[in-house]
Amino acid sequence: MSRAKHGLVIGALLLGDMFLTGMGMGVPIFAIFWGAAPGLAAIFSSWDDPLPVLVRRTWLYGLVTVGFTFLMMLAIWTPISVSVAVGKIDPAISGVPFILYEPVPSFWGFIVLMVVVSPVLQLLVELAVVFACISASRRWSR
Repeated sequence: MSRAKHGLVIGALLLGDMFLTGMGMGVPIFAIFWGAAPGLAAIFSSWDDPLPVLVRRTWLYGLVTVGFTFLMMLAIWTPISVSVAVGKIDPAISGVPFILYEPVPSFWGFIVLMVVVSPVLQLLVELAVVFACISASRRWSR
């Protein structure tokens, strides 16, 4: 596969990731499920290649998509986090759901979930799809 086609695949993955993050209004639930797309793109673009090439493409597509999701989450959630940290906004009225009983730990726990845990879950979905395809296929089981 040529560099231009890799660029198109990565561009399509990033565009889909951005669209689905916007569709979730800053909560990347759809972007987590979009984690299957880089895995499938790696499988279909490496069908005739040996397993090491597939593994390299899997990590390339996955890490680029996860890095982009991480940067989007930083861009979305940093302004409100700074406002809460400085004291301009009370976390109780910030609109963030209370996942714990107190507003401040709930806010920071939610921010950690959005910024750190969501991209990791996206990568895990991608790796699960790739390894399921590899194990189900007889192409690479030799």
